[in-house]
Amino acid sequence: MELDRLECFVAVAEELNFGRAAERVHRSASPVSRAIKDLERELGGELFVRDYHHVELTPLGQELLPLARRVLRDLDQLTARARRFTRSAPERVVRLGVSQLCPPLASEAFEQLIAEGLPDDRVEVVFSSGAELLSRLEQGDLTIALVQLPIGRPRLSTKVLAKLVTWVIMRRDDPLSDRKTLSLDDLAGRTLTIGSPAVEPVAMEVMITNLRAHGVVDIVQLPEFDHVKLAAHIRYRGGLALTLHPRTGGSARIFDDPAFQLVPLSDRGFRFPLGAAWRTADARREGTVRRIVELLETNWTPPPLD
Repeated sequence: MELDRLECFVAVAEELNFGRAAERVHRSASPVSRAIKDLERELGGELFVRDYHHVELTPLGQELLPLARRVLRDLDQLTARARRFTRSAPERVVRLGVSQLCPPLASEAFEQLIAEGLPDDRVEVVFSSGAELLSRLEQGDLTIALVQLPIGRPRLSTKVLAKLVTWVIMRRDDPLSDRKTLSLDDLAGRTLTIGSPAVEPVAMEVMITNLRAHGVVDIVQLPEFDHVKLAAHIRYRGGLALTLHPRTGGSARIFDDPAFQLVPLSDRGFRFPLGAAWRTADARREGTVRRIVELLETNWTPPPLD
């Protein structure tokens, strides 16, 4: 099995759009489509349901996505460890970790800032859950990471880069669907479905505590953080969920569907906090991390995410 086919599969699964996936893997749309078809032939089944303006994972695609991510992650770790062991790489590599919850516009701006600020270094991007990225950051496998805050890791420092509006997602026939805005108090007594807190445990714990303080106590936790399954849950079982707006990109685009209604939360203290994390000790020394932190302090401008 060719690894570039897996890379294309993961990109399409996370973007749910062949054009955006092609941009992410630095190819045109046609080679990405061919790679997916070749992989489907190799696996003996379809990975995606493709409509004119809609792409979603089939049950086979949902089953294989975590395994494909693991293979690519293991390959990244193998390469990184080999380079550290042999010290044969002639160039400096900056390894950026990007959370799977991060809007693509933010991760692209983050990568561009670092690439332009460190033109002599090669920039590599690793996508995974925030929990996985922070562990790898502490171990020295990553240079810096873009994750949801707070993180609760005493060896790491952070800087808030953006606070995004949180939107309440519901079915079109929900009693709250005609509201222009909602507050947390408006959600009291309703059932709220969330993805697995394991992807960003500290940030999710803070969020859940805040919700319960406002009377949102009926909280259903899915076994994983998957917007496809979250959308299906709301579509067929009702209730509420929280998301970023589909126009921020990534897997939140699945809610750009007439079946759903999105209403913004007015509570400014409940905005989605996105930030950079790095090893505190690394930033105290002259070197790559310190230069990146200086770039973020002086040159970072949040992209238009709301």
